Amino acid sequence: MVSSTRLVSLLWLFICLSFSVRAQDFSVKSKYEYDPLELAQADTLISKQDFAAAVKALDGVIEQATALKKNRLLILALERKAYAQRRSGYQKEAFITIKEAIANVKRFLDPSDLLVSKVYYRAGSILHRSYEYADARSFLDTAQLVYNQSNSYDSALYKHIIDNKYYAYSYTNGSQDTLIKYLDI
Repeated sequence: MVSSTRLVSLLWLFICLSFSVRAQDFSVKSKYEYDPLELAQADTLISKQDFAAAVKALDGVIEQATALKKNRLLILALERKAYAQRRSGYQKEAFITIKEAIANVKRFLDPSDLLVSKVYYRAGSILHRSYEYADARSFLDTAQLVYNQSNSYDSALYKHIIDNKYYAYSYTNGSQDTLIKYLDI
């Protein structure tokens, strides 16, 4: 016969283990903030939709970051340059630039860094805008995976990833069922 104390102890152990598993599902993330001053001029030009001038300004930042071995700045400047090139209508150049950023990400950043997610999102976004939805899906899947593993968050980035994934899956007859839980309906 099992004593009531043992039964209560087993029940308590089960409950504690249950909460432990649930706590792993909800990690506390800090807000992602990396906004170097070196990119202020280019960001201002981008906000004014002067993308050609922004590309020139970003070329200067890229040159400076390469010389000073500031790898995070280099990667972010390449990501912003790819965005400006895409907005200027230079899709192929934008994809070449973002591939360079991805190569630097693989060399210099931790795989769970939110900047990695941002770069992969940008690659997926460029391909999405080029109507290459199947290829965009793989970059967007990677962006979401890295985002989920990161210790930081950026709500706007996450929304963009999910929105682009939804349409990429839709346009390639992929199953959107896996994305429904992420959408604000």
